[in-house]
Amino acid sequence: MIESQNAEFQFSSYKINRFSFVDIENPDSVIKIELNPFGIYKENEGEFILELFFIAKEDNENGTIIMTVDSKAIFTFPNKCEFDKIPDYFYKNSIAIFFPYLRAFISTLTLQSNTPILILGLLNLSNLESVYRHQTKCIKD
Repeated sequence: MIESQNAEFQFSSYKINRFSFVDIENPDSVIKIELNPFGIYKENEGEFILELFFIAKEDNENGTIIMTVDSKAIFTFPNKCEFDKIPDYFYKNSIAIFFPYLRAFISTLTLQSNTPILILGLLNLSNLESVYRHQTKCIKD
């Protein structure tokens, strides 16, 4: 049997900074989802901020944007590791940990606006890892 190990980081909090929503004119429209992650690691504080931008648009020639969400998740490294010592699994797992909160916000927003509910299914987010790493900066203050 393999013994589990605790992660070197913790999920602290999240916030929805901004969002916009426009009702879909055609409820049968196919929706295209885009996610853009980037991070800021405050090395002296051991705090990692994941900013995740979500865009949903109609998959047609106009590509009408129906929803945008600018969200933020805060993770802490209690042992304040150096930027280059952040575990490889952090980048993939931090998005996966935060995504259900974003998905719940989107579903609730569309439910409360009395429009067709936008329910995001399970998504394979592993392809975001390389973009996320590339768009992460370290602050040493």
